[in-house]
Amino acid sequence: MIAIVNYGIDKNHPLVKVLSELGIDFKISSTETEIMNADKVILPHTENISSAVKQLHLLNLFTMLRVCNKPMLGISNGMHLMSLYSNEGNLACLGIFRGIAEKIETTMKENDKFGEIIMIKNSRLFYQIHENEKFYFDNSHCIPVSEQTSAVTSRVPIFSAMVEKNNFFGVQFLPEKSGESGTKIIQNFVSLSV
Repeated sequence: MIAIVNYGIDKNHPLVKVLSELGIDFKISSTETEIMNADKVILPHTENISSAVKQLHLLNLFTMLRVCNKPMLGISNGMHLMSLYSNEGNLACLGIFRGIAEKIETTMKENDKFGEIIMIKNSRLFYQIHENEKFYFDNSHCIPVSEQTSAVTSRVPIFSAMVEKNNFFGVQFLPEKSGESGTKIIQNFVSLSV
């Protein structure tokens, strides 16, 4: 079972739709017991990272997620929650990844939100994903390239499209809005054996 951490996500969220269509057993949860009983954890995208961090503290999930050793996937701002710090709201985050989420110095037009990624390391999430696949990016902050980066953007400025450390993964793009290639990323995460 997959636990989707609930800091404002609703049953109409695109991620919920994709998981439902794939027939994946999941639960949207804000309780420590349910999350700890899950096989894997997803931190979904949220429009407001400050509100998400506040909710994690109010729900007593912040410390639990910091020490959780289950496979975890952070999506867009969910990935930023897994970083050390976010400049959006000047927040200390979970510290799973070393990077600091910084403002992107460019704006993307609606028709420019799909972009290719460049794989720089082998990753279990890239299984059956080709180099020229396009993914949907929609965010104002990013994590700079580091030794934990497994893919970068093909556009300027270059930033981490995916980061990973052991069984922890973060994607800057929204796989649930990225068509078949994004769905495959989700399937690959769900299928991880640990």
